[in-house]
Amino acid sequence: MFYTVVGGKHYQSIGYATSDDLFNWTTAEDNIVIDCINFDWAAAHTNSYTNCRDPYITNYDGTWYCYYTALLKNGDGCIGVCVSNDLITWHDKGYCLQRPYNEGPGTEVCESPCSFRKDGLYYIVYNQGLGLKYAVSDNPISFSASPIQVLNTGELPNHVPYNFELLDADTGLFGYLCGGYYSYAAYGFCDIGQGKLQIRKIDYLRSC
Repeated sequence: MFYTVVGGKHYQSIGYATSDDLFNWTTAEDNIVIDCINFDWAAAHTNSYTNCRDPYITNYDGTWYCYYTALLKNGDGCIGVCVSNDLITWHDKGYCLQRPYNEGPGTEVCESPCSFRKDGLYYIVYNQGLGLKYAVSDNPISFSASPIQVLNTGELPNHVPYNFELLDADTGLFGYLCGGYYSYAAYGFCDIGQGKLQIRKIDYLRSC
């Protein structure tokens, strides 16, 4: 399990834990595997708020990829990416997507990325502003040349979808959370192909 580690002054990094039963988890003595303080392209300060969170792990052709929320030194939001062969040692590949900080009302940076592959194309979905956005590429570490597209979930303006995760690229099964005056979990199905991602059905699981 990979998760965000928060230190003093909200300094963030990414750590991991392991389990044999999914209930009892163990962390290594040095469990930090990704730390933006080590990357010359990232804005990272140990004594202030630092974006290095929301890890999403996936495997393409035997290589593990970690996509995560970060911030560039020029103030833009971005999605960082690291690769690994063993899930312990990770190698920085820079950032795969860059967007202006605070493009509109809502989330300022590129949060909660999810990446998947369909028919030879790589998709990355994230939330910024008041909804979900996505980009498509033939390269899993570079989405910058792709136009940013909006994934329309049909939510009301005060219900903001986030944490989208595709569970099955063949059926289009996905899940996500939604926040606003109340929060809920949702799942549904989407059509994926030719660089497009379109939701065709949503069911709501639970309000809280």
